[in-house]
Amino acid sequence: RCVQETGLEAKGQLKLDWGTLKNNRDAYIERLQDIYKNNIIKDKIEVVKGICKFLNNKTVECNGEEFISDHILIATGSKPRRLKIPGEEHCISSDGFFALEQQPQSILIIGGGYIGIEISCMLNALGTETFLSTRDKGILKKFDKESTSFLLKSMIGHGIKYLPYTEVKKVTKQPDGRLKVQIDGIPGKNEMVVDCVLYGIGRIPETEDLCLQNTDIKVEKGRIIVDEDHNTNIKGVYSIGDACQFLQLTPTAIRAGRILSERLFNGQAQLKMVYDTIPTVIFAHPPYGNIGLSEECAKEKFGENNVKVYNCLLYTSDAADDLLCVDLGGRRIIKKK
Repeated sequence: RCVQETGLEAKGQLKLDWGTLKNNRDAYIERLQDIYKNNIIKDKIEVVKGICKFLNNKTVECNGEEFISDHILIATGSKPRRLKIPGEEHCISSDGFFALEQQPQSILIIGGGYIGIEISCMLNALGTETFLSTRDKGILKKFDKESTSFLLKSMIGHGIKYLPYTEVKKVTKQPDGRLKVQIDGIPGKNEMVVDCVLYGIGRIPETEDLCLQNTDIKVEKGRIIVDEDHNTNIKGVYSIGDACQFLQLTPTAIRAGRILSERLFNGQAQLKMVYDTIPTVIFAHPPYGNIGLSEECAKEKFGENNVKVYNCLLYTSDAADDLLCVDLGGRRIIKKK
């Protein structure tokens, strides 16, 4: 039943009905949104829909109405960073991916972060000819290099066409609807044609419409600067999630919000977020999990002579390659001496 709901037909050769997958996914998201709306109504929370703007450090305005509060939380999230090239309007971000009405037969994905890796692995597994473009060599820059190198090797082995040191310059829509891409960095070739171009080159905080210039709130490159308790430099103004400078993960923002609420309104002043040991996973094929510092970050923080690295390589049969990849070549244990 669960397989059928995703649009997969498991009898015989695996097939995917993209329309069924999209419709069921959209219905699932709508159900979740209804649950959140109903919970807000039950808790008697007043919702004001509109663009909120700061008038000063403690006053915000929305739809012509002014609000003053002892506590103001900025949790506006983020949006995809734009590609900013000719023909960008023909490309999609991760937001547009969920609006695709049919599975592309070929796709160029720009960016080697969470989004680029997860979508390229998923579409490749579903049979889409998948190209992955990065400006440098390597993926998942903030993660352990040895582990991500192993993951990338596995992705290439599963059929993803990796294009390092490449940069998309222009995208043109052809009469048949396909996209002609001008791309630098491929030896002997500067054009390719695909059904879809998706960019995942990072996210930027949704703070530009808040008129923070009317306040004394400290901001760097659009991100609101907060301390370990998520306080801004203005008393009574806080920020969590993608709007501030900490880790951009949804469960992390939820936890930060709960801790902030407990601290402010339930007398739990001792509660704090600990960002050094947050586990995260990239849903690649195979999945890659990580917690704590990478080898590179540990050496930078403590000094190379103060870090000891243990490698435990595993050897398996060819049939179990994916199991080997899950371990990413071995359990890497990094500790301060």
